[in-house]
Amino acid sequence: MTKIQRISTAQLFALLYISRMVINVTYNRYSTDTTNLKYAVFTGISGFLLTLLMLIPIHLVVRAGNGRNILDSTYSISKTFSVVIAIIYAFYFFYAILHTVSFFDTMVSYVFNPNLSVIILSAIGIIATIYGACKGVQTLARASALFCVMIGIALLILICTLIPKANFLNLEPLSTDNLPTIAKMTLSALGKNACVPSMVMLIPLTNGKTKTLSVLWAFAVYASMSILTVFMVTVLGEYLYTQTFPVYTLTAVASLGVTRRLDGIFMGVWLVGMFVRVSLLLRLFSMCTEKFSGEKKAKLSIILCGGIIFIISALLSHNNTLSKNLFHPYLLLSLTLLTAVVLPLIVTVLINRKVRQTLSNSAKA
Repeated sequence: MTKIQRISTAQLFALLYISRMVINVTYNRYSTDTTNLKYAVFTGISGFLLTLLMLIPIHLVVRAGNGRNILDSTYSISKTFSVVIAIIYAFYFFYAILHTVSFFDTMVSYVFNPNLSVIILSAIGIIATIYGACKGVQTLARASALFCVMIGIALLILICTLIPKANFLNLEPLSTDNLPTIAKMTLSALGKNACVPSMVMLIPLTNGKTKTLSVLWAFAVYASMSILTVFMVTVLGEYLYTQTFPVYTLTAVASLGVTRRLDGIFMGVWLVGMFVRVSLLLRLFSMCTEKFSGEKKAKLSIILCGGIIFIISALLSHNNTLSKNLFHPYLLLSLTLLTAVVLPLIVTVLINRKVRQTLSNSAKA
């Protein structure tokens, strides 16, 4: 049996915050209509409230399973059912990794040239994340606590340097005509909430009050996203709508003293975040495969998954149309809702029904 590695609520917050913010800063015109970013503050509010609702089934299934993750809980219901659930979650984490690494390759191809650098940096990144995943959740959590402080400082510096450049007249007031756009952007943001399904595996490993932690995490993520978007709109103005990666452009126009541009700092922080997110998802993938392949094969699955991801993402980086279809916002949303809401609710009902049947049989005996 694999030794259980416990983490603190602060470490869990750092893991989840970094993992989600990495996706937030990879806004690009291939996956997001950047002309609608001016409504992102309202998207942040609605996204925060709906994310809170998504967190309810996660905590319900953990409580129903007496603090066990969803895979261990379903094993007590049916071994076959547990394997099916493990396969579904393994596929979801694989898909989330592919989505993340594909965005990494697209970002690198935009920032660095020639394309050879994409392959080299992607290979180095995959090797690093495989190593990180093999070290375990506890090691990643400890590193994330430090990285989270670094990211917080970087965001604070970025915001302070952008305030003098902001023109808040670029913001637009909310009207009923904007509601369909805000709803569409909210659903797109919810689809990228891979951290929520991750909680069914991570909360049982955490010491402390995870309900409060999850609320604070959701607030921090959407508040940070809204603030960044406000500065994208107010600083870049119409220039925003022509940019492939608006957040990267935002850091390029920021300056601090003798440091003329902050995009180098952004790239460093972003690479650290990518490492944490992909390493974590790879580890969760292996935890799922362990349920139907055993511990030794689960460790090998990390390497196998990393290799497959590298090949597929490299192919996708040269085909924006295929990438856009494969990572369609509604497909992302459907898979996220399945693993974050639907399956946890089903498992909760089945566990509670089994408990009632056990109590009923004991009373009759």
